[in-house]
Amino acid sequence: KSGPSHAGGDRHTGILNRDRGFWPGRDHLGFREDLMDEKKEQRDPRPQAPMVLLVDDEPSIIQIMERALMFSGYRVLLASRGEEAVELYRKNQGSVSVVVLDRTMPDMAGERVLELLEAINAGVKVIFTSGYEMGPETQAILSRGGHDFLPKPFGIKELVKKIREVLEREG
Repeated sequence: KSGPSHAGGDRHTGILNRDRGFWPGRDHLGFREDLMDEKKEQRDPRPQAPMVLLVDDEPSIIQIMERALMFSGYRVLLASRGEEAVELYRKNQGSVSVVVLDRTMPDMAGERVLELLEAINAGVKVIFTSGYEMGPETQAILSRGGHDFLPKPFGIKELVKKIREVLEREG
């Protein structure tokens, strides 16, 4: 059975696109339709499961990532603006294991969001995402260690793998 192959449709088959949208029809890189079928039983994240703070200003991207991470057993918090991300992190810093942060948002650059998060907790773990090349600021941050970068477009498997890698690192 096939349905619309876009983020707003009933079928989420694709990968996240550099143009801050959805690239349909790429089952092997993104969602499998059977994983997103509402009738199938999805994992209910346990209270002790790692919590991911997702920060992206594109609603379709954040909804797709949220569903995929919840299905993978993570607890998820969502923010669509930098200020909102900082406030959510401040309120939940003891629970948030990793932040997945879009580098380019209208209200605040990802590097500035990171500065504010590090003022709350110097040990915060951040995965930057972007459809653009890393700028010198991001390269300098990554060279310090403790953070990572995931270029768009990326598949859900790549996102989950990157989160696991970051969580498994010491520190």
